[in-house]
Amino acid sequence: MFRSLDKNELGPFMKAIISTFTGCVGVAVMLTASSGAFAQEATLPPGTVLRFNSTNLTSDVTTANADGSITTEGEQGGANWSLVWDITLKQDPFIAGTLTVRNISTIARDFNITLSLPITPPLSSSLYGGSLSATLTDTNGDLSASLQPISTPIYRGTIDGSTTLQLFAIGLNCFGSSAGCTATGSDSSGLPGPTLAGPAVNSSIGTLLSFNLSAGDTVVFNTRFDVVPVPLPAALPLFSMGLIGLLGLRRKTKVS
Repeated sequence: MFRSLDKNELGPFMKAIISTFTGCVGVAVMLTASSGAFAQEATLPPGTVLRFNSTNLTSDVTTANADGSITTEGEQGGANWSLVWDITLKQDPFIAGTLTVRNISTIARDFNITLSLPITPPLSSSLYGGSLSATLTDTNGDLSASLQPISTPIYRGTIDGSTTLQLFAIGLNCFGSSAGCTATGSDSSGLPGPTLAGPAVNSSIGTLLSFNLSAGDTVVFNTRFDVVPVPLPAALPLFSMGLIGLLGLRRKTKVS
């Protein structure tokens, strides 16, 4: 037969253990509540474009992050393709994410993925950089897989609808003695940074992926396009302050 113990019947050691355990549970609850506060449901900025060929994509989950960026995730398919995406974007601005594409038809096909983000505020001048990596997998088990550019490099980074960066002009191929062979490749320019001098950005940035994928096979892309305003030279603010000071002193001298 067991009976419950009154708190006053517990020794100092047991009281300390219970107090510590209760404190840990409280901290865990606080951390869980705090982390939840940083992830909130959101909507994509008006004018955002997520498109596969001619199909506009509909996200399953869109989340606002603590740094002001938005993450959108989803899964969608058509008669000859399936796509899973996890994309993070921010309007000051960058686009980055993972795109998993499978050709579910019986022939090699051309595919196009369009990502476009309206930006705010406009930038009078910019620095940009981008990257793309690809992992190709023989998913249908025919011992081979192929990923090829169509007419331009697979990756194009755009500013206000005009191409400013092209990457991944090569193709990938794999051949194996058993099913599931893979091939990987990557290309980047201006990252880390970004460091490439760019034009003014008035309305949008974007990423276009255009490629041919072999029948029944899968490619996973990791893509990124960053654009930032050109920073002022470090000495310029000091020079401006000094110039204002000199003008003020000159004006004061004339008055006296």
